[in-house]
Amino acid sequence: NVTVECYLDFPREWGLGSSSSLIYNIAQWAYISPFALSFAVHDGSGYDVACAGSEGPIVYEKRRSGPFWSPVNFYPLFADKLAFVYSNKKQDSAKAIHHYRLKRPFSPELYSNLTRLSEDMLKSKTLQEFAFLLTAHERLIADNLDLTPIKEQYFSDFSGEVKSLGAWGGDFLLVTCPMGRDDAKKYFAEKGFETFIPFEQLLITPEKREPHNDAPQIH
Repeated sequence: NVTVECYLDFPREWGLGSSSSLIYNIAQWAYISPFALSFAVHDGSGYDVACAGSEGPIVYEKRRSGPFWSPVNFYPLFADKLAFVYSNKKQDSAKAIHHYRLKRPFSPELYSNLTRLSEDMLKSKTLQEFAFLLTAHERLIADNLDLTPIKEQYFSDFSGEVKSLGAWGGDFLLVTCPMGRDDAKKYFAEKGFETFIPFEQLLITPEKREPHNDAPQIH
């Protein structure tokens, strides 16, 4: 018997791709396809496995022929007005995927619209443009899954935008901070959401691509 011990440098309940990272690392250790292993144990798209093996931002698509992804540059001029907020709950990805599959089939127009919105986000030059596209993406998914956008549920008086990440509702939320991150952090803390991480501290940026052991500085 072989015992494999795995360690995280962040709280396990945060998610942050811990399961997909484990799958990817086991596959590398066993010299098998991480996607084959992922698809054998759950019914997800595989995007999280692609992220686990990437050194930076990617765009991902699950095609009939299999997974397809490519690296992209995404470090916008307004990065200092973006942050991640922990939702205070761990989402059940399996339940979210089951709900999604019950709503299929979706129209080809939905896929093309979501693709176009994602491409336009990558090209955004201003926070206002990015926030508009973020909201449109959230609304489009909400309408097709018969769900309520997270901002409407909990943060209707927030002057920025709030985007679910991962399973609907997200372990983490992406927020825009037109009022500045200090005021945004105070807003979420007053509502009981105290884990507020600046964009550049959680993502892999060009200067962070060399191996390091530093955990994100949490505020």
